[in-house]
Amino acid sequence: MSKPVLTAGLMVALALAILVGIAIGPVSLRHMPTESVHLILSLRFARLCAAAVVGICLGAAGAALQGALANPLADPYILGVSSGAGLGAASAVALCPVAVLPIALPGLAIAGSLLAMGLVVGGVRIVGRHSPADFLLVGIAVNASFSALTLLMLVTAGPRMNWVILWLMGDFSQASWPQIIGSTIICGLGVSGLMAMGRALDAMSLGDETATSFGFNVARYRFWVVIVASILTATAVSMGGIIGFVALVVPHIVRLLGIRQYRWLVFLSGMWAALTLVICDIVARSILPTAELPIGVVTALLGTPFFFFLLWRRRHVV
Repeated sequence: MSKPVLTAGLMVALALAILVGIAIGPVSLRHMPTESVHLILSLRFARLCAAAVVGICLGAAGAALQGALANPLADPYILGVSSGAGLGAASAVALCPVAVLPIALPGLAIAGSLLAMGLVVGGVRIVGRHSPADFLLVGIAVNASFSALTLLMLVTAGPRMNWVILWLMGDFSQASWPQIIGSTIICGLGVSGLMAMGRALDAMSLGDETATSFGFNVARYRFWVVIVASILTATAVSMGGIIGFVALVVPHIVRLLGIRQYRWLVFLSGMWAALTLVICDIVARSILPTAELPIGVVTALLGTPFFFFLLWRRRHVV
């Protein structure tokens, strides 16, 4: 499929999905005062914009990590980035006063993500090989440790435990415009940086020896891809909680459409993930008449079957 055509189609589909999402919800707007209608529409628009920004961050980060580590199953969660951001954000929700949460939550999420990534990079340097397998193995260990600390934080959350649990399952209802604007700026800079490293990602996806033969400093490029992807993931987690499968599955969907160059793959994966999360948010708040499903539940239910399809397809192709 033509890249410009796919880009235009995704943009149009995303705009239409946001318009549909503004109109659809569990609360009927009929016979409501005009002020209440405007307030509800504003809240819906804000969470839909948050979903789109989070999707771009996760989709771009997932595609870049899969290329940098030459592993189709790599994503921010396997590397411990999401669990680090989750621990930082859960700490903010559990321990910080409500007045400072708009600053403390994204700040601690990014700090936790960078801490987790620092431990991964440090562990890989101790091993001394900087291979993709080393990143994945150390990341799995860091992910387990930070997940355990997050559970420990739940014990100390006290009356805020339910809020922390809901947030960890994915939630856009607390998104605010200052947070959305700040996250959009970080998202734009991060995605642009990953796209600028597209040629290096193309080479690294073929293996370290091939990338080195093309003249790329593999260790340096891999380091910066992982750092930028970590910041994007932390930005997504700080605004929407921990949302699984998007960063893993969406880049594979884009590849099925014939997109192979990572400069385009990063961008289109972000756009497709944005569309996916906007649709999932509409489903999450509309499928039940009296309750709202966590967004992470919807993405997991939709992503798991497709993940098994990818595994089957990979085996069938081999």
